Amino acid sequence: MKKSTNIHLLASSLLLLFLQCAGIQEIEEADFISGQKIRYYSSLHPESVKMIQRIRANEEKRSYQALYDMKIVTEYPVKKNFSAKVKVVSDPGSMKVRIFLMDPFFGMVFSQVIADENTISIKSGDNIDKIPMGDLVLNDPKTERKIVIPFTVIYSFLVSRPLRELQNHPAFYNNAAEMCTVRKPGEKFTYQFYEGRLRAVELFSEKTGTRAIAAVENSVFPPTSLSAKVVDNRLNRQKDLVMLKRRSIRYRDMTEKDFIY
Repeated sequence: MKKSTNIHLLASSLLLLFLQCAGIQEIEEADFISGQKIRYYSSLHPESVKMIQRIRANEEKRSYQALYDMKIVTEYPVKKNFSAKVKVVSDPGSMKVRIFLMDPFFGMVFSQVIADENTISIKSGDNIDKIPMGDLVLNDPKTERKIVIPFTVIYSFLVSRPLRELQNHPAFYNNAAEMCTVRKPGEKFTYQFYEGRLRAVELFSEKTGTRAIAAVENSVFPPTSLSAKVVDNRLNRQKDLVMLKRRSIRYRDMTEKDFIY
């Protein structure tokens, strides 16, 4: 979450997302993982080396296309549910992801996102905005309520290349707990694994005073279901909850054209 950025999508298109409907079945809400008292060791420690090797052996490099149902739950000032369909095109080898946000009823695309590990490009109508990797903040045109999507932690699961993310900054590991932590300027990431596969990613942002987490119910890649939420630490209040449930998956080769509008 390098920084939180407001994305002003076209009101007519965004209204499609904010149609209330039955939505997907409930997914278990992610719990924060950083409160555990764990001693971490450098990447050169023998136990850390074992953990790194296990993660590397389980990294998935196949590119894929998947369709998800998405549900967003806002908690404040009133609880509301919103739904959309999401098509994900991902190439873990290049760390590129393309996301199509679609009307939940008719499947009409109203916005697209193309991202890599450093930047996010958002297209709505004829407008294209490019921002650093971080939160996506959508505006509800009816209530002017800001809805925060913790894209940084969700992105980690869509590409599932944690070692590449970790090796750009000093990281510390606990092999027994299968957890690791890494600090970036103004940010702290905590990763949790299960048998070498990514299970949860938590991010604390000192600048925004928020914590975000994304977690999966199992360690399948791409995730069959995912839960992500953002909490405002200053107000001790949950902002938004995002849930994804996979409907279909197809593995296929990708080209550069897959990541061009």
